Amino acid sequence: MKQWRMRTTLMFSLLAVSLGLTVTCLFIIRVTVQQEISKSLQADLDHSLSTFRNLANQRNRMLDREAALLADLPTLKNLMSTQDAHTIQDASQEFWATSGSDFFALTSMNGKLFTYSNRGPRLNDASVTLGLQACMTSSEGACMIAFGQSLYELSIQPLYFGPPENGSYLGYVIIGYAIDRQVASEVSEAAAADVIFLVNGDVAATTLPDTRLNDLRRHSPIPARSE
Repeated sequence: MKQWRMRTTLMFSLLAVSLGLTVTCLFIIRVTVQQEISKSLQADLDHSLSTFRNLANQRNRMLDREAALLADLPTLKNLMSTQDAHTIQDASQEFWATSGSDFFALTSMNGKLFTYSNRGPRLNDASVTLGLQACMTSSEGACMIAFGQSLYELSIQPLYFGPPENGSYLGYVIIGYAIDRQVASEVSEAAAADVIFLVNGDVAATTLPDTRLNDLRRHSPIPARSE
């Protein structure tokens, strides 16, 4: 009887040790898998960001060249020399069409907004004014800015009547492209991953289908899109 109790005690001890080792192993495996998933996601994110920066740099160089060509047009300089908002607004569409950009604006030398145009729904005037002022105070060559929930990459070029060294300062010409689904698709294709751009927590552009986007919203702090 005593021997049976010893065997029973030993068996339970072995089972307890075995159970403890199993739980410990499962915990270690779980932590290891989570760490590997986290590393993989971080690597994918870094790769996507690097891809976007490379594509953005290429686009921005083209944008800067286009803005510089516009700023050198004698007809645009003549128009800006009037410093009359109505005159500039009436004639600006020709230069916007020439630029072929998603966003176009002309401002005075002190940053006063004369006119702007954009593809798609009209933007909020106040958000455009604030956004352009923020870009003008930035030391960066190109500027990514949100006008409400619309995201743009802008290039700002000064306008001079005459050579920049001793000419008259007329203001700025600003052109830009929208960070939209087309840009998201380009980044997604290059990065081999889905892409989502957020503005203040709202989705500005994404390659995610609606079903996956809804799943993401349910499992993350991303709020539903405001109408």
